[in-house]
Order: sequence, then C-alpha cells, then structure tokens
Amino acid sequence: MAPRLPDRYTAHVRLGRDGDLDEWLATDTALERPVLIRVLDQEADRERRAGYVAAVRAAASAHHPNLSEVYAVGTEQHPYAVLEWSGGVSIADRLRAGDALDAEEFGRVAPGLASGLASLHTAGAVHGAIDPSAVAFGADQPAKLGGFGRSPASSSDAAGDTAA
Repeated sequence: MAPRLPDRYTAHVRLGRDGDLDEWLATDTALERPVLIRVLDQEADRERRAGYVAAVRAAASAHHPNLSEVYAVGTEQHPYAVLEWSGGVSIADRLRAGDALDAEEFGRVAPGLASGLASLHTAGAVHGAIDPSAVAFGADQPAKLGGFGRSPASSSDAAGDTAA
C-alpha cells in the first residue's frame, strides 16, 4: 500500500526496503519530476523517528554533486524524506549482479564521493551507515552518496563515515 504523503507527491512503485525504511519511486507533481521517497516504518519508536528526521534535515544542509539532494522531510509524527531520483543502481545492486567496480572505475568515482562526504561533514552532518547500498549510479550523473537517515552503524561519527 502506498504511503500517506502530501498531495504534491504521487507514489508509483515500491522499490524495496532499506532496513526500517520503505523506498518508493514517486512523482513530485508540483515540479513534474521523479523523486525517491523513503518512509520510516510506522512502528519506529519516538527516538528513532526523531533521529531519522534530524539526520535527513542535517543532510539537507549539504550540497554537492556527489550527494543525493534532499528536497523535503516530514515530521516526527509522519517521518519521510523526498530525495533526488538518480534512476540508477547502487553498488550493492551491481555486486549482487556480479558487476564489481574495477580499479579504474573506482579511481574515477572515489574522489567525488570522498569530496561529497567531506561536504556532508563540513555541514555538520554524519551519515552513519555507509555501505554499498548507500552509493548509487545513475545515467549521466556522477556516483552519489544517499541513504540518509538509515539506522546508524556502530560508529556514527565522521571518522566512522570515512572508514566506511
């Protein structure tokens, strides 16, 4: 069942689940563009809801070509995020398909991702859950770090992000 969203968004296809977040391909009808909507599980406790909204708001303050843009965030009572839709696949998707990044491709994308992560940290935000599913490749776009608001990993600081 499609999530309850503001009228300007129309959810089309449930793309899957990322931990306690459902992901939907949707349309922002006001701007006539595709978006990714991540909706936190309604069973999440108050602390998780507050943490999710805070993490997405913090990520929204950073802007970089290698970061997924955050367009909107819900409230703690109705936690969701509206993000840039890359139309691509994650590193995790590629690995599952047997398509690993070779050294040349890694060398092309790693500096931009590192710069994007530095931009996120400069804005005072921490990702906290970087793994292969948090990096997406889209057509005619650079690799982008996304997955903001995921349940934090054991090391939720800039050093932990950098190591991940």
